[in-house]
Amino acid sequence: MSPVAGVPPSLADHFDDLAAGYGGAAAIAVLTAAQGTKRRLLVRAVVDELPPDAAQPLMDLLVAAERAAPDPVAKLLTAPHVDAWLSDALRRLGEGRAAVRDRIRSELAAFAAAAAAAAQLTFELRLDNASPDLVLPGLGVAVGIGTGAVTIRGDVASVAVLGPTRELRIGRLSTATADTPAWLPVRRLSDGDPEVLLDDIDPYRSCYSWPPLDRLSDQDFDRLRTAWAEATRILDHEHPCHADGVRAALRCVVPVMPPSAGHTVSAASRFAYGAIAISPTDNAQQLAELAIHEVAHMKLYALLEHVDLYLPGGALHYAAWRPDPRPVGALMQGTYAHLAVADYWRLRRPGLDGPWADYEFTLWRRLVSDSIASLLSSCELTPAGERFVHGMAGTVQSWDSEPVSGRCVRLAEDVALGGRVRWCLTNFAAPSAFVARLASAWRRGQPCPSHEPPAVDAKPATRLARDMPRLHLAARAIAGGADAGSSADALLVAGDYDTAAVRYVAAIEEGGGVDDWAGLAVAWHRRGRPDMTGEKTYPAVLRDLFTALAHRYPHPAPEELAEWLTTRPSPPFGR
Repeated sequence: MSPVAGVPPSLADHFDDLAAGYGGAAAIAVLTAAQGTKRRLLVRAVVDELPPDAAQPLMDLLVAAERAAPDPVAKLLTAPHVDAWLSDALRRLGEGRAAVRDRIRSELAAFAAAAAAAAQLTFELRLDNASPDLVLPGLGVAVGIGTGAVTIRGDVASVAVLGPTRELRIGRLSTATADTPAWLPVRRLSDGDPEVLLDDIDPYRSCYSWPPLDRLSDQDFDRLRTAWAEATRILDHEHPCHADGVRAALRCVVPVMPPSAGHTVSAASRFAYGAIAISPTDNAQQLAELAIHEVAHMKLYALLEHVDLYLPGGALHYAAWRPDPRPVGALMQGTYAHLAVADYWRLRRPGLDGPWADYEFTLWRRLVSDSIASLLSSCELTPAGERFVHGMAGTVQSWDSEPVSGRCVRLAEDVALGGRVRWCLTNFAAPSAFVARLASAWRRGQPCPSHEPPAVDAKPATRLARDMPRLHLAARAIAGGADAGSSADALLVAGDYDTAAVRYVAAIEEGGGVDDWAGLAVAWHRRGRPDMTGEKTYPAVLRDLFTALAHRYPHPAPEELAEWLTTRPSPPFGR
């Protein structure tokens, strides 16, 4: 590639490939090696914050372990949650409390013991265990070892853990595979090269958007392992352009709790390179999609530690996959990850999921393209960021020749438009004084005020529900060949915009929510009626004015108010 300011030489040969949404084993190797360097620096920083007589012997043991067995110790250093632990340790050490220093010294001792065990060294360490169990990072947990003084001894054949309430001897920790009553090893979802672990024991695995599950039962683990094996096969055979990157980057899967039964969620963390969090599922296709999606996040998190792609601060932006406004960095993360989702569905289409895959591909291609346009027009990208986003744009543009039906294009356009209006209604409200002025003019039979209104106000920050827009669910159903029913959403995705508008108005007059207003805006847009989609001010002002006049008898119809708002002599709202 031609030189780009801010891109280190080690990444220069891989930058464009990563920007395009891919990045194979060679690119991942560079990112992973950099993570190893980062972890070593974090270990050194933690050691420097501890009393030398307490920490230096542990550092010496880590160095000896790495010299004796570089590969196993490097593998331990790059275990995903080591970053989360060390980053948290540095934060806690900043508090300056003796109890915190003692706790972190014990955690560092357990880490050093795990490294020495992996290197099969002869060693002895003492630590003060703060909980009934003792976690040896990346290896497993000694259950019920007891709170208080613990001694760990190791040699070439085994490791002994001697605690206040239990003594445990484990043969070759690094190859343990089966549970024993007192030793719970980290289990393997796959035994390939590299292996993928299931991490349901590490105390620092709570760095995701969803709470981690406790250790899975044998039955639940076996089901997930079976599904993961099939997901791996799907990646290898159907998504080869992503499979190498996933295989090279992914070290472990963390099971997390979904918000409700039957709902599958996933996440990645900038503090856990190499891991993804997924709520357990039997659906191998879904696992494959989530792996591609979350590994994309993982790659971008790692890249951003070396390359500044955007400027700090800045505006908040619309992201089709989120209910809340997002800063430019979060928008870039979502765009990059959903570029991978669009590619998943593109490759999924031929003879596999049929019209449903066609719809999903067409929708995500449209949404990603819109987000790329927002990024490029944000004026918040660095030169490297502009090149990166143009790389994403090139991938999307290469899909323009992909054959999709006109029906799928229409569905995607309607859902994309409805989603944007829904987001505006969720996040913004018209200023109450302005709404009162409009309502007063309406009651008096006056024209709509000719002056421009102030910008709409952002609603107070709340934890918004991340429910799926109804219009998207209806489009998925009809694309998959299901009977979507006779609701307003079903009528809209079937193309009966006039009847859909009537149903939406009836729902709104009964107190309907944002999905009804969004659907009505799409139906009107398709029929050339008052356009409530062009500016974020329109849907918020219309809804809030309608609400203000709802108790007036006879109360005005939404379309009547929309005509009144859009036929005044002033420029359009927000212009």
